Amino acid sequence: MSPRNHPHGRATGPGPRTPLRRQISVLRPARSAGHATCLLRRHPVPATAAPWPVPGVRGMWHVNTATRSCAGNAGTVPPAVVNATRRADALASYLGTRGLRAAGNAIYVEGGGARERATKRVFTESRLSGTGCYLHLKGAKKLSGSVRDATRVNLLSGVCLFSYRSARFLDVQGQPIPFLLPRGRSRATARLRRIVVEDELSLYEYESVVRQARVLAGLAAELPPDIPIGVTLDVPRVQYYLYLLDAFSRGQLGSGQLLHWFAHVDARHTRVARLFTDRVRAELSAARRPDVTVRCAPGLERIAAPLREAASARHLPPLDALLARLTAIDPVWEVLVRLDGGTLTPADLPEASYTVEMLRATGAHTPGENVLGIAVENFVEYRILDRAQRLRLRLEGPRPRLPALGVYPAETMVTVDTEGRPASPYLLDPGRFARDESGAMVDLFRLVEEAPS
Repeated sequence: MSPRNHPHGRATGPGPRTPLRRQISVLRPARSAGHATCLLRRHPVPATAAPWPVPGVRGMWHVNTATRSCAGNAGTVPPAVVNATRRADALASYLGTRGLRAAGNAIYVEGGGARERATKRVFTESRLSGTGCYLHLKGAKKLSGSVRDATRVNLLSGVCLFSYRSARFLDVQGQPIPFLLPRGRSRATARLRRIVVEDELSLYEYESVVRQARVLAGLAAELPPDIPIGVTLDVPRVQYYLYLLDAFSRGQLGSGQLLHWFAHVDARHTRVARLFTDRVRAELSAARRPDVTVRCAPGLERIAAPLREAASARHLPPLDALLARLTAIDPVWEVLVRLDGGTLTPADLPEASYTVEMLRATGAHTPGENVLGIAVENFVEYRILDRAQRLRLRLEGPRPRLPALGVYPAETMVTVDTEGRPASPYLLDPGRFARDESGAMVDLFRLVEEAPS
């Protein structure tokens, strides 16, 4: 991110954190067609033991679990919240940290419609490095031993590029083509006319970097200082090349258009990766853990050159050739292909690359070393940990040496669709500015900086 785009006129470093009263911020589309700016509504959380439905958000409640009478009353606190609180305390004991212990509040979300499996997810309030954040935890059931069993801890975090609104693909009629949506790109048939990419980072990109950097540093600060810690940042690049290859093979875009997309991806990757890296290092320094190493994941860099050649020659390389390049010097890719290679298709390579980095974080390629891998991601990425766990069970048997853990911090603001359902800020990008209750314009980047993590 360039300094001119940064709300405080600088590109990196933790910004000031203004103490805010406990509240939940909700972003929703404007009701009037004449007002394109999203609406920001900040709701103070009442000091009540009963679950409090968040105004304007379907299926979301704030729950106070601090009092014994509340925590012990299944009719007041949903069982999922009680179980999540126990998992938070169990994980805190395993890691030897107070910061992950449940701090007395939780956000409870129910989702799923007629065509979806009903889901219940809980984010418990924690105290990492003295600031409050709401975390959804995975892998914390039936923990045994402690972090002292590990010879190394690897923290893995990632941020996608763009948002659905900030990178648009328009057909000859000016209508959007959903190339960035998994289901959309497989069904798209229109011919691409032009690609429109907004120069400013999306709210999704900026908020994800700030929030996840804080949690990474908070975890590192609370882990034992004598155990080596490494942070891997998995910011995709070549993965985004692949999203347009099927359309390219069907003749929906030409070589020049594909290479133009590659250039957009390269430029965005450079900005997001630099911002993420600098931000994490600044947060680690502020947390007095400058000893923690920070690296960027290699991703699919090994196949970038063949894909560029394919764009010019209009002849896509076979999957076997791409996998051969990936496995030639990377033992983790060799593990994945050996266990799961028979089911892979070219469209699966982006997700496979994210799974590879989770396997790498858990030491799948170093069987003689006890490595604890912890994912710090947006909640929608929890399936990466699930896929890695399934492969670990095939690799190590039903009882892996150490668990693989997931820490998923809730977004600073809740984004909802026109019906009030929580939605991904990547898919429903509200933009950088919103109008608050008084009608004033609010810079959401600045709000992200000021919000307690």
